[in-house]
Amino acid sequence: VCHLGHNQQRTLLLSPHKQKMASTTAEILEGIPHQMKPSGGIANVCKVCSVIIPRSPYKCQVCGIYIHKKCLESLQPRCIAVAPKDLQDKQVKAGYIQKAGESTGVMARMQKRFIVLTTDGFLYYFADQNSPTPKGVIDLVNFSSTQAERSKGFKVSNPRDSESRAYVFQADSSKDQESWIQAITASTRQAQDNRDRILQDMRNSAIKTSSSERRMHRNLFVKVAEARNLPAMDITGTSDPYCLIRASQTLIRTSTIWNNNKNPLWGEQYDIVINDADANEDLAVTIYDEDFMSADDLIGQVKVPMATLKGQDFVEKWFKVAPLSHSDITGDLHIQTSFNVSEKTVKVKVIEARNLKAADMNGFSDPYVKVNLGKSTKKTKTIKKNLNPFFNEEFSLKYTDYNTDNLKLTVWDWDLVGSDDFLGQVLISISSLPTGVVDEWYPLKGNTGSSSSSSSSSSSGSSSSASSTPRDAEPDLGEIRLKLKYTEDLILPSDHYYPLAGLMYQYVEMSLLLGDVCKEKADVSKSLVSIYEVSNQSLRFVDALTSHEINNTPNPDIIFRGNSAVTKGVDFYMKMVGRVYLQKVLGTFITEQYDQKRCFEVDPAKADKGMDVKKNAKQIELLAESLITRIFSSVEDCPSVMRAVFKNIQATVAAKYPAESIKIVKYTAVTGFLFLRFFVPAILSPKLFNLMDSHPSPQTSRNLTIIGKVVQNLANLVPFGDKEPYMAELNPFILRNLDRLKTFVDSICDIAPERVVESSISSQNVEYDKEMAYCLRYFSTNFDKMAEKDPSAPFLVPLDSVIKSLVAITNQPL
Repeated sequence: VCHLGHNQQRTLLLSPHKQKMASTTAEILEGIPHQMKPSGGIANVCKVCSVIIPRSPYKCQVCGIYIHKKCLESLQPRCIAVAPKDLQDKQVKAGYIQKAGESTGVMARMQKRFIVLTTDGFLYYFADQNSPTPKGVIDLVNFSSTQAERSKGFKVSNPRDSESRAYVFQADSSKDQESWIQAITASTRQAQDNRDRILQDMRNSAIKTSSSERRMHRNLFVKVAEARNLPAMDITGTSDPYCLIRASQTLIRTSTIWNNNKNPLWGEQYDIVINDADANEDLAVTIYDEDFMSADDLIGQVKVPMATLKGQDFVEKWFKVAPLSHSDITGDLHIQTSFNVSEKTVKVKVIEARNLKAADMNGFSDPYVKVNLGKSTKKTKTIKKNLNPFFNEEFSLKYTDYNTDNLKLTVWDWDLVGSDDFLGQVLISISSLPTGVVDEWYPLKGNTGSSSSSSSSSSSGSSSSASSTPRDAEPDLGEIRLKLKYTEDLILPSDHYYPLAGLMYQYVEMSLLLGDVCKEKADVSKSLVSIYEVSNQSLRFVDALTSHEINNTPNPDIIFRGNSAVTKGVDFYMKMVGRVYLQKVLGTFITEQYDQKRCFEVDPAKADKGMDVKKNAKQIELLAESLITRIFSSVEDCPSVMRAVFKNIQATVAAKYPAESIKIVKYTAVTGFLFLRFFVPAILSPKLFNLMDSHPSPQTSRNLTIIGKVVQNLANLVPFGDKEPYMAELNPFILRNLDRLKTFVDSICDIAPERVVESSISSQNVEYDKEMAYCLRYFSTNFDKMAEKDPSAPFLVPLDSVIKSLVAITNQPL
């Protein structure tokens, strides 16, 4: 079975005998659109792609065959139960004509048939024009030749396949013969073009960024969990910390933890693609204290060499925060030189720099480059707030002594107050330069000469006293807990992964078992959902995930608790298909809160002097009312596939547990995903959900936190209790909106099957070959656990064979 699950492609993996059967099946299935309805029955095999349908397959009410819904939508297979009158809207030509079949050179006897040629490239032949069903249907896509024969006849055949069947027709006149040949030829060409376009669109969607060559993909997972015992940087004796994460050429800023916190909790995680050239560099996590009235204060830094993470599982530990060493030089300089001996000149083009050190407190630098040769000095423009500046400036400098003069390029960080900061330099002996143009990246090195720094003379003058003074002990800057994992995956061309993808599509339970036994729940779920999304089967997989958890949880009160593969998978699926929906529902509201300058604090312990917390609670209530009204009126905006997931959850819960035990659970099972894992996290962290370009101010952050608490308790169908007594003022709001919430949940789950449309838009962002490489790693490393948990699983033998084959290929040297 191919990774797309379509019969046009699956012949890649079939024996010649089965290829013949597939061709015959494809011909039989072509006709009018099937009148499909969910059968509600047991698993069956799709007649188009031969992949098992796990449950409730679609069944044609006319011809009785079972088909995947995704096969219906993508390839539109046909039902043969059609009369000539049903084809009038797309009829190209019709009439009585003599027909005979020809197979391996043997032609059957001619029979008079009523023939209908349609615009979509099908030739139907009936016993007569009043027949309720055709004798057969010819898919002209499979026949590339229509040739005239003697005695007013013509043949429809495929000369590229000598074993395929041909059809011979005989018209009543030469004019009729020519008319049929022209019509069939035109219809065949159009049908082939349309089918090729559909299949190409599928391939482009499925393998958008796939490479035809093997390549290495390096990824660094970084989770910034929390910090403790950070120093106080503000006059209040506390800090408002955030982190800058730098690896390879990527710079990421976490949110700021406000309210003067020396023990901040972030819980933010990121995947960083590591360039080949940076595989042995350091991960740097720098902690700052954010200030509104002045430049942010540097707290300290943790550096972790990526080389120490290679070959390890997750590394999670507390790292000691150290002072940032300004002597550390990072980055490279891209220059182009052209040496002219006769004119004693060197032309230097300063093109760009990369991965420069952050010299300023905002996590950036304002770099410029000084170019020195002999007595000549040039300087580029300054690029503000950039660690990868592009200069593209060219200079011509004269030298005096070919044997001793050096070309020196020094990178500085411009500062408005005080001296500029040294970022590194490149030193090139001009005698080593060949004639012609040299285009190179040069690593920046440390300061090697007194002219590189205005303070170097004073520094060297005090070196004697400095050396006799014992070094001061490093200050205690606290600790930060990081969770790290470095991975390297050799990615093969996409077609290598088709056998593994075919097993995943045929045996969804294989992916469910992987989710049960693996440790990397979030990563595994993301890759699995992505692969199923490529072939429009992600809804099928997510439904299987949620049903699997519900059916294996005896107590309804604990379903979907914790971070399982199920919850992680649904989380990722909602973010993938619900981005536009989230923006439409929350976008304007969040923007309004960012514009709000006041803080509506309801906790007396945190309120500023003179604040009226009861009045603030009323304001929070108004904001919460505005927010839930937007949510409750968004039923028709919610993606149909999300609604289908929630419908399946609610229906499976109702089928599994007694009615009296799920009066609340049938709602919280849905709100636990839609609200607690979708809306509320986006309210608390708008930037992480791409709702805003920046993190919220402390006032906005606090307002959103309080609103998020209200929405969360409403979604749980419980008022506030003794844990947060100051929130009790908002309990009447929660109680009077419980019925509105239940009505909303019932409405969002009420969607007819024919309205569920799986769009390919989200799959266009899937790197198919990369995600398949991840899946190979997950299945390979967890195979023994899978076999131990379910030793009789029917997919274990083929899976083991596929894994060994792919691992053997990946172990071959590049």
